[in-house]
Amino acid sequence: MPENATSEYMRTLAAGITCDERQPSPPLHRFVLNLRVRPDVPAGAYLEAEFENPLDAHKPLRASVELRASGFPEVKREDLSLLSPMFDTVRCRNYEVVVRLYRGQASRELLGTHRQTIQSRVDSALWQAYGENAMARLLEQGHLCP
Repeated sequence: MPENATSEYMRTLAAGITCDERQPSPPLHRFVLNLRVRPDVPAGAYLEAEFENPLDAHKPLRASVELRASGFPEVKREDLSLLSPMFDTVRCRNYEVVVRLYRGQASRELLGTHRQTIQSRVDSALWQAYGENAMARLLEQGHLCP
């Protein structure tokens, strides 16, 4: 498994791929990246993630979040999750995500960049081949890889 990365302003807490087996066939997947941001990053800072697209590496899957939580006085979130859009095809391999930290959504002043590798332990073709037994095999083996 890839190590959790640390960069100047961020540290990965967890990274992985989820599978929603309740969806129609084929099941849908998404990348999940949980980060901790340093306390000195300003409230209102903005994170944009580009997850490697399993279907087209030239069209990354994007997600974003602002480091501002509701409350008065202004509250800053330090632990956050970035979730990619759902996709239906994934292979057993490593995928890359790049997170860019901006001073704010409007300013676009780049403060830092964070890179993380996410390992897929699921191959969607095998998931389909195993049918109803896919989740049991995944839990039993810890993967669905050839």
